[in-house]
Amino acid sequence: MESRKARILCLDGGGVRGITSLLMLKIIMTEIRTQEERDTADCGDENMDGGAANNDKTGSRSTTPLKPCEYFDLICGTSTGGLIALMLGRLEYTVDEAIEQYMNFGEEIFKKKRRCFNSSKYDHNILEKCLKKVIHESHLGDANAPMKDENCRCRTFVVSAHLNKHADEDEDDAAILRSYDL
Repeated sequence: MESRKARILCLDGGGVRGITSLLMLKIIMTEIRTQEERDTADCGDENMDGGAANNDKTGSRSTTPLKPCEYFDLICGTSTGGLIALMLGRLEYTVDEAIEQYMNFGEEIFKKKRRCFNSSKYDHNILEKCLKKVIHESHLGDANAPMKDENCRCRTFVVSAHLNKHADEDEDDAAILRSYDL
């Protein structure tokens, strides 16, 4: 039997433009639901497993929104794409829930600020505050919940960079946050 290839969702940064990734993903998830419903109908058996869009106990099609974490093996991102990756992967949000949160904190995070050479584009304190609020309001309920969780359906990782402000330091620091052990 041939093994299935890994399904990876990679989300780039881009500030406020990150909403575009979510809108495209919403279209993809709609297409997945349509295909699952078509496949289930083609089987002619209403009780067959149709993926996350299964039939409910009454035999009618489920209208429960699909979660990307149920379809991707790994969701990763950088910058604002990392925020989206956390919401979709570790926090198991639907695309609509991620869009709502992104719109809520987007204006606060992406306010224009003066940038000096080698300074970050966004204020990390505001970013951290918004992220903690999102995590607190999620099913985790604890803003300081650990990133790692081996029981998570979908592996998630985020790459975060810290720009060194001193000319004598040659390299910037990068951190990888992941929900799994290697």
